[in-house]
Amino acid sequence: MIRFTLFNPPKINGEAVRRSRLFINNFNFMSEMTFTDANFEAEALKSDQVVLVDFFATWCGPCKMQGPIIEELAKEIGAKAKVGAMDVDANPETAGKYNIMSVPTLIIFKGGEIKSTMMGLQGKEQLKAEIEKYV
Repeated sequence: MIRFTLFNPPKINGEAVRRSRLFINNFNFMSEMTFTDANFEAEALKSDQVVLVDFFATWCGPCKMQGPIIEELAKEIGAKAKVGAMDVDANPETAGKYNIMSVPTLIIFKGGEIKSTMMGLQGKEQLKAEIEKYV
């Protein structure tokens, strides 16, 4: 016999909240972080940890496939590294500074320096192995 458990999302103003990046970040269910122009320097460049940033756009098909991989990776990596995403359309200053011309682009930072850059859809194991090089 197989038993299924349904997830009942919390309600805000009487409406059920769907599982999304916004929901995950606002309620801290995972360690995935949302990077912005405002917090990028403090959270990514000045971090003591290795940081993986997924530069994405909401309209990008491969980015939509990369999102769940990043969420899963953030959960698995835990405190070893900081893993998160940045919407390039909402944060043009940082995206421009790093010449993000194609999404998804994934960059690993350590000590404020770029250690690795990957373009296009990346698998979880490949990302995990790349992070492990710098932990």
